[in-house]
Amino acid sequence: MVNFQQDNALSLTSHETKTWLQQNKIQILDWPSNSPDLNIIENVWGYLSRQFFAGGRQYHSGVDLIHEIHKTWNNLNINYIRSLYESIPDRIFDIIKSNGKYTKY
Repeated sequence: MVNFQQDNALSLTSHETKTWLQQNKIQILDWPSNSPDLNIIENVWGYLSRQFFAGGRQYHSGVDLIHEIHKTWNNLNINYIRSLYESIPDRIFDIIKSNGKYTKY
């Protein structure tokens, strides 16, 4: 059996998704809904999204958007990633301090 952790998003808790996971013998780990997310990739996705659509920018094709995604990803500042990584101990401390509730992260 495979274990899987997910964030309880509606698309991941639908009947169809749950059925598929059960049929494929994938066990979902217990995870509180609305729990703070310690995964720094979420910060990266948010940063990239803000870059893609800065100033209300729109794309005329999927190819244009994919090109922008690649360009932005390739220009991602390693110091930004490093700062996110280095924030993990503070994130964990804040989660514990807030009893698992919302934090600034």
